Amino acid sequence: MRTISQVAELTGISTRTLQYYDEIGLLKPSELTESGYRLYDDEAEVAKLAIQQFSSIEKYTEAMKHNLEHFSELMETQLTEEVKEIGKQSDILYGRLTTDLSEDVSSPKIQSIVHELLQLIQKNSTSVSLDKPYINILIDTYSGDYIKSITDSKYGKGASDYIVKAFRYYLENNAYKNN
Repeated sequence: MRTISQVAELTGISTRTLQYYDEIGLLKPSELTESGYRLYDDEAEVAKLAIQQFSSIEKYTEAMKHNLEHFSELMETQLTEEVKEIGKQSDILYGRLTTDLSEDVSSPKIQSIVHELLQLIQKNSTSVSLDKPYINILIDTYSGDYIKSITDSKYGKGASDYIVKAFRYYLENNAYKNN
């Protein structure tokens, strides 16, 4: 017979964990001494492997529990970083689009930038389809007073109207005409 300390040393599992396993019925001692000490026979050897596997599962479960508890934080961090990156990319593209507000919106250069912007939106959104209704939503957004004032203050007076014209030209001259 082995004491709980000997089984703990043999299995690498703490005495407190072995006591817990006894409490939940996972590994009962073979007998108890008169003073209540747990004693284990050689069947403990057989149980050793099962207990070690249970410990591994328990550690895995704890890791999963931690991940689930912090899932929203992890996702928020991930999304925040992605949103920041998308924001940087779109700022660069809008900056390029509004560099010269006197350039014709039908020029290949301007239409290429519009196309890049639309591709960036589509690439980074699972629910966006760059069809006529969506592009009309963008046009309406940049036509609204609030967004117009923000855009004009960021990229220069008339930038919002220029962006609207560039999107309209793109919409009218691409495959969306029949939608």
